[in-house]
Amino acid sequence: ATSIMNLQADGVTSKSSASSGAPAPMEASVSTSSRVAAISGYTSSFRDIKRKFQALDTATLTDQEYESTLSNAPTPAPFQASHNAEAPAEGRGNDESSAVKPNTGVFDALVRAIAGRRGASDEERMRAATAVCNLCCDSAQNREIALQAGAVPALIMLLEGSYGPYRGRIQQVASAALSNLSGDAECKQAIALSKAPELLQRVLCGDNIPAASQAAGALWTLCIDSTEEAKSSYATTACVRTLVSLLTDETAQNAHLTPGQKSALRARASGCLSECCIRNPSVKSKIGSSG
Repeated sequence: ATSIMNLQADGVTSKSSASSGAPAPMEASVSTSSRVAAISGYTSSFRDIKRKFQALDTATLTDQEYESTLSNAPTPAPFQASHNAEAPAEGRGNDESSAVKPNTGVFDALVRAIAGRRGASDEERMRAATAVCNLCCDSAQNREIALQAGAVPALIMLLEGSYGPYRGRIQQVASAALSNLSGDAECKQAIALSKAPELLQRVLCGDNIPAASQAAGALWTLCIDSTEEAKSSYATTACVRTLVSLLTDETAQNAHLTPGQKSALRARASGCLSECCIRNPSVKSKIGSSG
């Protein structure tokens, strides 16, 4: 369990609702909706977010610890749900019917903060992005509202302009938010046609491992049901080598990751590699020759 909102296996609290049946074949064609149906987590009300933000001193947290405030970590097939997954907090369901559904005004305010209007600080922008990330986890309605409010271009602008002491955490939050938004087909199209893939590739190949983990998850979700051409553009030689390196014990140890973060990092990296190569011989060859 984590503070603010939760992302499971690495701090990103997510609980999979995937069935316990046999994994789908590696080359199987699985629809986006059924993949996204495996994603779940907590959706907190704006009041909860404000209260938890006020109680959190982000200046005392490491980048690895801040990752636990995010809520996403998709776990599509072939990965299986944990049998001992944590139950939702009392009063909160894990389905759309019982999720808190904020009105458009909440997202308008959050998007304005992410965009840095009215002199919002980097920390305020980061926290607003965290709120959007967690509100869009396992909520189709919230993703739709966020898209209408302009969350996608605001997050891209935040990711592109991430500098200073909050750079690593902003990269984590923005990548996780884009990953959650990609669960909506219209959002995914808007993200895929923007500068986001290039920015996510840059974060993936950067030196901040918690941020790279989130970027791998975002690229994974973008690859689902994408064209061979799109997958090939995501799976550059540099990205493939980085994804392979993220699977090593050395990377996790050097980044001082917790066991949960290490598990999530590997799940995202291997998931991204797996999705990229489905019916894509050129990417398979690239992965095979990466060592």
